[in-house]
Amino acid sequence: YMAARTGSKVLSSLAGLLLVGCWGVGHNFMHQSDMQCSYWRCGIDLTPFSSEYQRMTHALSHHIYTNLHTDWECYNSDDLLAFLPGIGKNVNAAVR
Repeated sequence: YMAARTGSKVLSSLAGLLLVGCWGVGHNFMHQSDMQCSYWRCGIDLTPFSSEYQRMTHALSHHIYTNLHTDWECYNSDDLLAFLPGIGKNVNAAVR
């Protein structure tokens, strides 16, 4: 609220880092049962994503096709981080 109110780039960056942490906590507790830690996975709900939607897509995509070309979560972020091997991808050339 204060970052949007004041227009401070420092507060906006701090809020973004805290939201990434909330998403990480929510993602970690999303793998556990509902009875064990049900409220911790709601950390994802503080971000623009829904915990129910994330739980469903994560289970259907990443836990069935873990780190393959058919894994939507891995394939979607492949432009940012080169997880998947492929034709024409030379990871060593990108580092140099």
